[in-house]
Amino acid sequence: MSKDEAGVDMSASAITQRLRQASAATNLSPKTRLETKINMSAEAILERLREVSELLHVCRTLATPQPEHELKQSCES
Repeated sequence: MSKDEAGVDMSASAITQRLRQASAATNLSPKTRLETKINMSAEAILERLREVSELLHVCRTLATPQPEHELKQSCES
């Protein structure tokens, strides 16, 4: 049995069992199935790409060490 860092069983049989449990708990009837579909229109894709790009920019900004005086200036702005 292989476990990850959190002690979760990552064996193929354990993963299969968890997937089956999740599938059994999911309602994929035709009435609700449409609610789970992703909008693949060009506009929707472009909007998701913009959002991911903005989040990446924020993450990179937060990960970049900044001198203390720049931090004070940005907080005062």
